Amino acid sequence: MTESPIAAAPSPPVAVDASSSPLWRRQLSGVWRMEVKKNLLSLRIVPTLLLAALPVGLVTLLAVLHIFFGEGNEGSGAAVNVYSYIYRFYFLKVAIFFGTLTVFLHLFRSDLLERSLHYYMLCPIPRHLLVLGKYLAGLLATSVLLVSATAVTFLVVFGVFGEGLPLGDLLAYCGVTLMGCLGYGALFMLSGLYFRSPVVPPLALYLWEVLIAFLPPVLKRFSVIHYLISLLPVNPVTGVFEVLSEPTPTYFAIPGLLILAAAALALAVLKAKKLEVTYSDD
Repeated sequence: MTESPIAAAPSPPVAVDASSSPLWRRQLSGVWRMEVKKNLLSLRIVPTLLLAALPVGLVTLLAVLHIFFGEGNEGSGAAVNVYSYIYRFYFLKVAIFFGTLTVFLHLFRSDLLERSLHYYMLCPIPRHLLVLGKYLAGLLATSVLLVSATAVTFLVVFGVFGEGLPLGDLLAYCGVTLMGCLGYGALFMLSGLYFRSPVVPPLALYLWEVLIAFLPPVLKRFSVIHYLISLLPVNPVTGVFEVLSEPTPTYFAIPGLLILAAAALALAVLKAKKLEVTYSDD
């Protein structure tokens, strides 16, 4: 007598860990793509684009004049000094600060003003992914332009006025620009979420960052620009009235900026979880 085949019992369902599911990646990618289109492919990016293009245009003009009317290269020492001043006084104090300000400050405020934030709220997207997606899109928009401007300006200065190309310094300056976008961007996005008049805190921060050079060393630790200056490969002498202090070592400066950005993002997530769309108040 032949045995009847026994049907295999179905295996019990396996619990799927939501954190390992690709769903969160699709949600984050969707927010990121939408925000990239709004920030990179719209008029919002124009102020940052102009801030990035200004030093490139100026050094290119100087390079053309030098080629036609100059007497040859001035030497690598002159190029190092010229670029260090350009970066310290323009990129750090103007381009990076205001370039990130114009993008990150409006990541949430623009959705409120355009009455489009509720589209995100109606979607089953965790608020931390919404904040992270917007932040990464703003970071891409600002870093692409400002890091490119940093590199192009460096190449023009050293290509025309210098002798040789210090690639280590080039990578260091590009890294400082990226860290500036990362740190300032998180603070400005936080300002746009927490304050009804979000421009006032960044202006107060800018005044603090400008005055920090004249304050005691202990207060310098509470500024973003102090850590960015500590990462510079060449730090020019800025004036006799500046209160000198020891730069923060790289192994402290970089983690410090990363912790600052992470803390700002955590506070932004807390605010986003309580965020309600009330267009009648705007």
